[in-house]
Amino acid sequence: MPYTKQMIIKAVLNLIDIFTKSKNFDYANKFINYLENTKIHDYFTYEKITIVYSKARLAYLEGNNEALDTIKKCQDLLLFCDCSETANMIEKEISEDIQSFKTTQK
Repeated sequence: MPYTKQMIIKAVLNLIDIFTKSKNFDYANKFINYLENTKIHDYFTYEKITIVYSKARLAYLEGNNEALDTIKKCQDLLLFCDCSETANMIEKEISEDIQSFKTTQK
């Protein structure tokens, strides 16, 4: 059932977000790897973009500044598809992440 699979993917994406926000990067990486090894149909393009974004955000939070380029590409793609609310959400999350880094480095 494709929609059941879509709901499972969305649930796992929510878990990745929860683990990322709580800085439990090991579990977030495990769930990202799980999704990357799952055959996801192109019908679920939004979910695929979210996986790429989640992986890049996690890499950025782990110290890979080059991951911001991937995040920006995801954001540009969402803007191209007229998903401005989601693109703005990404902007807000990344701004908060950058601010968090500045606070922890002091």
